[in-house]
Amino acid sequence: MHVTLQCGTDCVTICLPSRAAIVRSESVERIANCRLLFADNDVLRGVVFESDLRALCPYELAKVVSSNAGNDFQADLQSTYDSSVDMGYLYLDYRGVGSVAYSVDCGRVILDVGKDGAVIGIELFSPSTLLPELVVAHAGS
Repeated sequence: MHVTLQCGTDCVTICLPSRAAIVRSESVERIANCRLLFADNDVLRGVVFESDLRALCPYELAKVVSSNAGNDFQADLQSTYDSSVDMGYLYLDYRGVGSVAYSVDCGRVILDVGKDGAVIGIELFSPSTLLPELVVAHAGS
C-alpha cells in the first residue's frame, strides 16, 4: 500500500491514502508518543510517532525518516487483506511469526509491538469502512 511519510527530525507521520481531512487524533495507551489520526467518518488517516523515533519505529523506517527529515517521502508498505472476515494488516516491518511481544488494542485498530519495543504492524478490523483504500489495493488478489 502506498503511503506518505512526513519526516521530521525525531518524528514521523505515516499518512495513509485517503482524501478525507484529518479531524481528530487519539493517543495510544501503553505507547507513549504515538497517536492515531482519523477523518470525520472514522476512516483511519495515519499514525504519528513523536520523539524517541528509534525506540518507536523499526530500524529501517527510522533510518528512512532520519535521512529525509523535513521532507515528505513516498513509500510502499506490505499489506494484507482477508475479505472473508474483513481484516487487514499493514506491516511497518516484516519480522515473521513470533516476533510480536504484545499488542495494544485501540478499538478497531490493534498495534503490534516487537520485542525491541518498536511498532511493527497495524491490524485493522473492518478495513472496508476504516481504510477502504486497503480493500481497493487488494481487489482481485
